[in-house]
Amino acid sequence: METVAGFAGGLLRELTFSPSSEDSELISVAQKEILSSFKFSE
Repeated sequence: METVAGFAGGLLRELTFSPSSEDSELISVAQKEILSSFKFSE
C-alpha cells in the first residue's frame, strides 16, 4: 500500500509541477480519485 501511495504521490507531483491548461481539470480529478482511493480512517 505504501509503495503504491508513494508512486501515486510522485506521479501527482510531476503532473502538478508541469500542468498544461487543458490538463489542469483532469489533474484535479485524478488527485481527488487517488486521495479517495487512499483515504485513511481518521
